[in-house]
Amino acid sequence: MHGSDQHPGVASRPTGRIRVSSRTGFFLATALLLAAFFASVFVSAGDAAAPLNVCGSGCPYTTITAALADAHDGDKIVVGDGTFVGALSIDTDVVIAGAGVDNTIIELGAGGSGSVVTVRASADVTISGVTITGGSAPLGSGIHSDGNLTLKGAAVVENNASDFGAAAGIFNGAGGVLTLFDTRVAHNMAVDGVGGGIYNSGSAVVKGSLIEENGAGFVGAGLYNEVGATMDLVNTVVSHNFSALSGGGIGNKGTLAVRGGSIVDNTAQIFGGGILNIGELKLTATDVTGNTAAFGWGGGLYNEGTATLRGSSVSRNTADVEGGGVYNLGVVDLLGTEVTANTPDDCVDC
Repeated sequence: MHGSDQHPGVASRPTGRIRVSSRTGFFLATALLLAAFFASVFVSAGDAAAPLNVCGSGCPYTTITAALADAHDGDKIVVGDGTFVGALSIDTDVVIAGAGVDNTIIELGAGGSGSVVTVRASADVTISGVTITGGSAPLGSGIHSDGNLTLKGAAVVENNASDFGAAAGIFNGAGGVLTLFDTRVAHNMAVDGVGGGIYNSGSAVVKGSLIEENGAGFVGAGLYNEVGATMDLVNTVVSHNFSALSGGGIGNKGTLAVRGGSIVDNTAQIFGGGILNIGELKLTATDVTGNTAAFGWGGGLYNEGTATLRGSSVSRNTADVEGGGVYNLGVVDLLGTEVTANTPDDCVDC
């Protein structure tokens, strides 16, 4: 048989390299890229870190401090029932999830001093389902945060500022971002200071929360918003807070927007039973009711800044001297807002 002859039906054996057309090469490369992509997705999902579990016994960790020491950015620490010692210092991006405010307690411990929780400037932290209590520090006894902190379904209660300090409950630093959802801030005392419940120097949003029965020796028993700071209160109740000087419910020197909720039954000895405003204040659909300036001016609102009240109500507030509802030394705009049934008068210089 000649070299060029072949049996019918028998294919010739390839000799040399296989040629791949440009179209075939394109589809092959695309398929390989997609395979690599999906492989990386499934590997990442499969390799997702398991939660770091903390409980009294039978868990890998018996303290939150030990779990934090092993935590990496993105980790979740799950804390069971019980009381756990605080003085936590957090510098990683973590989630700490408790079993509920009645079940998971983080406290400083008997005879201790300092903040129960400290969030460093580099950290992005979410804390939920815990009660934070028993702190004693000059600044931020319950929580001292300079980072990005979110509290969900939590409670910050019964912390005391020491040494003429401020922010018995929560301190948010100038570079901090603070967000509260469904959180109770209560029974925190800055006896000789400022900001019993919350002291904000940065940016803060408080939604659907309760700020009640906090105390301050000077300004802002419920909360204090510092010069240059911004805060939004949304559907939040500020009630039954007491200041020995001014701003029983709220002391504002920065920019504060209040939407929904109520400022109710707060007391200041001298200025602004409900609100002391020396900055920029906007109230929308908010009730300011039953507040008292026990020996002074501005039962509902004492204003030396710019205040705009839209669709709100200022009623049944009391001042010993003047301005049962509003005492104004700045600029106040009442837009669709009722100021009624205040004692001894409704609005001075409005």
